[in-house]
Amino acid sequence: MDRLERFETILDLPALNELHQLLGADLCDIVTQLGVQLPAQFDEVSVASAAGDFVAIRSVAHNIKGSVGNMGGVALSRAAAALEEAALEHDSALVMRLTEQIAVLVPETLAAFESFVRERCGN
Repeated sequence: MDRLERFETILDLPALNELHQLLGADLCDIVTQLGVQLPAQFDEVSVASAAGDFVAIRSVAHNIKGSVGNMGGVALSRAAAALEEAALEHDSALVMRLTEQIAVLVPETLAAFESFVRERCGN
């Protein structure tokens, strides 16, 4: 897969539905918390990217990859994984392009999660 391709699938709905069956309302709380946490994490990536701090980029990208990926946010998780790898390789140009992609994916992912919460949790 080309790391710069547009990731089409925002959420893995079957996985998210399965999590909802297992966790019930707790999943809704977790998704709501993610809505607060994710923008702050992206801000950290942006600052680290602007500073060329590859260690910080890798760390935050890894955290985003895991937290969003565990919740079924496949597109953002894949983009964060690609960013983590680009930071490991100290590829500044790729880091900047992936950061731009993630800037688009964060609000798209949050909107998809919010829609899920409204439908499943009544919030």
